Amino acid sequence: MTLATMLLLTFRRNPKEVAAWCLSLVAGSISLASLALRGVVPEIWAVLATNVPVAFGFGWQAAALAQFENKPWPTWRLLPFAAGAVAVSMLPNMADRIAVFGALYGSAYLILAFLSSRLSSASRVVRAIMVISFALGSALFVIRGVIAVLQPQLMSQILGGNIWQSLTMSASFLVVMCSSFGYLLLYKERADQQAARLATIDPLTGALNRRMLTDLGERALARSRRRRASMSVVMLDIDHFKSINDRFGHVIGDGVLQRFVEVLQRELRAEDTLIRYGGEEFCLLMPEQTLDEARIVAERLRAAIGAAKLQVAEHLISIGLSAGVASLAADDVGTLQGLLSAADQALYRAKNNGRNRVELASAPAAAAASAADQ
Repeated sequence: MTLATMLLLTFRRNPKEVAAWCLSLVAGSISLASLALRGVVPEIWAVLATNVPVAFGFGWQAAALAQFENKPWPTWRLLPFAAGAVAVSMLPNMADRIAVFGALYGSAYLILAFLSSRLSSASRVVRAIMVISFALGSALFVIRGVIAVLQPQLMSQILGGNIWQSLTMSASFLVVMCSSFGYLLLYKERADQQAARLATIDPLTGALNRRMLTDLGERALARSRRRRASMSVVMLDIDHFKSINDRFGHVIGDGVLQRFVEVLQRELRAEDTLIRYGGEEFCLLMPEQTLDEARIVAERLRAAIGAAKLQVAEHLISIGLSAGVASLAADDVGTLQGLLSAADQALYRAKNNGRNRVELASAPAAAAASAADQ
């Protein structure tokens, strides 16, 4: 119950995310509390009260793992777990019940271990914690069942003080603690991944944001130089974007930006990196591309944008694209900032010369911009 409460407090903004796992913990607490019914109510009711919640707990844990991966887990899948527990509870001999429950619960834990191993969005470390925890639980129940078969007298007193019962309880708590810790780590990892994505991705267009420009640009420039190849940059700007906002509103303008990026991404190489530089201006990093090769790509992008009719809500909008291209040869001594500055100057020439065109920065201009930057 304490673990369930902690999880609900941790996820109080969206408790549905961990509801199934918390239900499994509550079921375990009910099962443990039901041990006090031994000798107070008829044996069959005490056995049912102890084991049926455990069976539902397995089902809810499986549901929680499926939910984490956004996979369906129908409620009816809980019924086989409960039906198995009811059937085994009907066995008159305690040792027999413990032996069959050992096989049943050992198998259930193996299923949970398998589901944990298939968590594609979890790291290896977290998957290992989950798999090892459930494998330990499986081994615990299987060994307990084997002991019940070989030495039934050791299991004759479920509340007795023998070493096997003490080890069983201790190991069960360890499994619950470790698996719940692993489950909490699953969501921590997801939160960290989402935070990292928000820090690097422009939420409107899905392109990388400007924070990534320097880091990725420096890496691309260094890689190009290692391979003695050129490095090119293309600055892109949507023509007359302000008039689109003025005419249709900013919501439609945002939609235009989204469709614009979708068209560009279809035309780029896997090695090219599109970054939203600001507003309607974008930067394209093109490692190992000469000035002429980058010009060809820029012209292809301009033609693709010009031919596209961007569907935004009920509007079909045509736009133009201006671009400035700059490049540094492998043997040029220059900087990324100088390269960006040269491409930006070429972009402004394209806009001043009538828009919907591509302008090139000469190699000396790019080198001069880099030297001025230094």
